[in-house]
Amino acid sequence: MTRFVNEEAALEAGFRIVHEAANERFALLDETDHVRGVAHYRFFDTDGVNFDHTFVDEALRGTGLSGVLARHALGHDLVSGRPVKASCWFMAGLIRRHPEVLADGATYLD
Repeated sequence: MTRFVNEEAALEAGFRIVHEAANERFALLDETDHVRGVAHYRFFDTDGVNFDHTFVDEALRGTGLSGVLARHALGHDLVSGRPVKASCWFMAGLIRRHPEVLADGATYLD
């Protein structure tokens, strides 16, 4: 099973991540543009972002794509300068272990 350690490796294998602002999510797409994973968020208060759900297709679990998706979402301009919550256990764990994944100026509200 291929293990993806960064977004560039995922892109070379045909996976890409897009921000779907209207759906309040980041979507992991395969080479046929089929959604294979999501990192969903909701806004809170006036400027906060809460990542409340992360999912990757069962067939792709263990490949590192969940982490690639999460890192992309947490480092995105959407997060920059905002308070961030993570009611999703996966996102919360990633932020606690690697606070550097947050975009510049973001503050994690544990």
